[in-house]
Amino acid sequence: MKKYFLFTIAFLIAACESSNNNSQKNMPVIGFVDMFKDETIDLARQGFYDALKENGFKPDSSIKIIYRNA
Repeated sequence: MKKYFLFTIAFLIAACESSNNNSQKNMPVIGFVDMFKDETIDLARQGFYDALKENGFKPDSSIKIIYRNA
């Protein structure tokens, strides 16, 4: 399981780096990549989104979130 987690993190970083070609240069791009469909991972993703909202980030206005499921 730890191997999948590390692979997911590495893929997430690569997705963020490669997708930074948006027209608004000051808008941060965050990628979230799942390797497989799982209820625990869905809860982690939702918690991640909630934490961003609590800190003042709004999807499509102050940040761009890209979600992919492998």
